[in-house]
Amino acid sequence: MNIAKYINNKKIGGLILIIVIIIAFGFGGFGGGFMSNNQNNIAKINKKNITTQDFIDYINQTGVSQQTIRDNLDNNIIEELVSSLISKTLLDLEIKDYKIKFSENSLLKKIKLNENFVDEKGVFQRTKYEKFLVENNISAPIFEQRLKERELQKKLFDYVGAGSIAPKFLVEKLFENENKKLELDFINLEKLYKKIDEFSDDDLVKFINENNDQLKVEHIDFKYALTDKKIIHVLKKNNINLICLAGFMKILSKNFVNNFKGKILNIHPSLLPKYKGLNTHKKAIKNKDKYSGCTVHFVNSRLDAGKIINQKKVRIGKLDTHKTLAKKILTQEHKLYPAAIMKIFSL
Repeated sequence: MNIAKYINNKKIGGLILIIVIIIAFGFGGFGGGFMSNNQNNIAKINKKNITTQDFIDYINQTGVSQQTIRDNLDNNIIEELVSSLISKTLLDLEIKDYKIKFSENSLLKKIKLNENFVDEKGVFQRTKYEKFLVENNISAPIFEQRLKERELQKKLFDYVGAGSIAPKFLVEKLFENENKKLELDFINLEKLYKKIDEFSDDDLVKFINENNDQLKVEHIDFKYALTDKKIIHVLKKNNINLICLAGFMKILSKNFVNNFKGKILNIHPSLLPKYKGLNTHKKAIKNKDKYSGCTVHFVNSRLDAGKIINQKKVRIGKLDTHKTLAKKILTQEHKLYPAAIMKIFSL
């Protein structure tokens, strides 16, 4: 009964406090007792008291006007503001307890790297920063304090939520805890093992014989692998009239090519005979070519040396990299290859 009575008294006290705050706002703002350092407590977290003065300061920091509060008294705005202050205080206490820090240099770097405050070259512009402050009706100290608090909270959440990045303070704290008492036993292995130049041939043979099972090397049996002969047999059995290679990355044997002479096509990402083989896009960029492209050609036993069927030019832009150029050419390859196949069948 006593506990229930105590809890009920606490609830009533909290309601009275909120009513007092509402009345203060409803009749012209905080005055009298609240403005005269009368530290009425709103809440207590451990040994930390949250006072009415803390609440007033918090409202001033948030920038919420008294008129806005008066207009939203029926929407529980006071309760929400008190709740927000308590949540912020809890986070601040946790940050303090874990000794989480965010230096002034880190804060300055965060601001200077903000994309809203840099020009097209990525250089910080003070005028853009000041314009942002004016447009948002906020002073630099308040903005920087909020930014610092947000970064501190992020570090706290990384710790509490097991974030992927271990904060420096956590690493240091863990190191201190793990190394409060550390005893090391030193074992001199030179007394237990021979040095490499002390092993004789007989020692090595003995070691191999004693560890024979552990030293076995697995090998791949290639007798089941497909050979040219088997592939040729399968293709001829199915009456294949045209073989189209794409990303095959292998030079076919003379025997294979001779069995399907004039029936094997390949597509290559350059304007052959220029840039045979690999890294064609990098070569074109490095040599500052104006054009690259793709080529469909017949295959012979030499690398990218068969008769050309058709080609498609692609202009190289000033800002192109080998990756962007590869995408542009690949788009044309998808159009060129089908056209080349139709051309072969129409002959």
